[in-house]
Amino acid sequence: MRSSSWAAYSVNLERFVLVDRDSWPLLHTAKLLSSKFSLCVCAIEDHASPLRPLDYTLENPSNAKQDQQVPLLVPQIQKIKLKETDIEMPLDILYSQIDYAELSLKIVKASWIVDSMYNDSDHSFYLNLLNEKGIETKKDSAGLEDKFLHLIDRIIYQSDNVAELNSSLENIFDTKKSIRPTNLKIYKSTFYKLLEETDG
Repeated sequence: MRSSSWAAYSVNLERFVLVDRDSWPLLHTAKLLSSKFSLCVCAIEDHASPLRPLDYTLENPSNAKQDQQVPLLVPQIQKIKLKETDIEMPLDILYSQIDYAELSLKIVKASWIVDSMYNDSDHSFYLNLLNEKGIETKKDSAGLEDKFLHLIDRIIYQSDNVAELNSSLENIFDTKKSIRPTNLKIYKSTFYKLLEETDG
């Protein structure tokens, strides 16, 4: 079924934490946030006005569980409702987690666009499709010790808060660590421009 809205649902909070029009970056972000949230991405009924995710929950929360396991994706369109009970955790902790989730989604979107624009040397992608062994190739056009997108994924998964995540981003874009510093400088300027423009 098609849905014009997708939402990341926290099973523990019984509330949504992210809403987006595009399922793929939301799914990817939910996987990276699994070290912090137990999230299920749901297709939800469309609403005329933007949703404030924390105000809403699933009409049938059991749809976010399968044999006590939390599926990553529930593609059937779900009905949602206002969550009328109070949030049962310190709000400062909750909002710091939400800020982290929202920034992570923006980073995923911006990094994917940057990689698509500038990574014209993704030889490792094609090498992985072959059975050849012993062939060495550069990771990608950023010239870092690992693929740019892998590094982005790793810091989202491993960082504990927004401050640490931002610091780790700056570390990735340190041109002294790249064998192609001019390329990385372009990656950086475009990434941060996109980050400011990207809706979470």
